[in-house]
Amino acid sequence: MAFQIPKSLHAFAVYIEGEIFAGRVDTAKMPDLTLLTEEFRPGGIDVATDIDMGMEKLTGEITFMELVEDVVTQFGGRGKSITLRGNQRRDGENELVVFRIEGLIRMIGFGDFAPGQRTKPKLEFTADVFQVFIAQENDPVVNIDALGSIRKIGATDQLAQQRVNLGF
Repeated sequence: MAFQIPKSLHAFAVYIEGEIFAGRVDTAKMPDLTLLTEEFRPGGIDVATDIDMGMEKLTGEITFMELVEDVVTQFGGRGKSITLRGNQRRDGENELVVFRIEGLIRMIGFGDFAPGQRTKPKLEFTADVFQVFIAQENDPVVNIDALGSIRKIGATDQLAQQRVNLGF
């Protein structure tokens, strides 16, 4: 396979509860997918391994370029909708990237105030629902629903049998 230049994020926009904040967001950090694990090494096994014990909390943050009243007033609300729509590009070819989050806005940081400098207020969230779409918007590559006990990565619903076993 020939060497390829990676795609780079060319532009993105953030929507909170359907309102667009294009041009007013500096950075956005989406949640990392991290398993909670427990080390397992019984007698007779030479090398320890990890056991999947669920997932860590899905947290992220958005850094704004100004204080925005419509953002501040979302504080403390569960079920809030956050969408990040991005365009990644390589050699003039564009590809859609979308992150959809529903969850709790758990922190509003007002940033530092200094003369002649931009304030960088932050919003931190915990995601109850986290979906990632790459190149299309029909079928998510990642679909996590913490309260619905769904962990679908690609085509594999990793918790499907667990939901059946638990009766939901």
